[in-house]
Amino acid sequence: LNPQRLEDFLERFRTFQDPTIPPFMYGSHYSTSAGVVLHFLVRLHPFANLHRQLQSGHFDVADRLFSSVPRTWDMCTGSSAAEVKELTPEWYLNPAFLRNANQFKLGT
Repeated sequence: LNPQRLEDFLERFRTFQDPTIPPFMYGSHYSTSAGVVLHFLVRLHPFANLHRQLQSGHFDVADRLFSSVPRTWDMCTGSSAAEVKELTPEWYLNPAFLRNANQFKLGT
């Protein structure tokens, strides 16, 4: 985390007040887990088809697809508090998700 991003998350934690929800730093939710999985695994079956189902039968626009590790790192460690993603197990055991071996038309 860069210092400003960390401070923003800590401030959210310190100032959040809700009678039923405990304070939190990261505002992602389990309901977004499928989206993160599809984001990272869009180049593999069956995830490509599931991704297209969520996007009205097409791949999302190229700018919103996972395209590189450095770009994702910059987005998740940059200034946007909205961009938080957990790594899927494939990051540790299946590098095939990084290649477009199925030659999907993912844009440029």
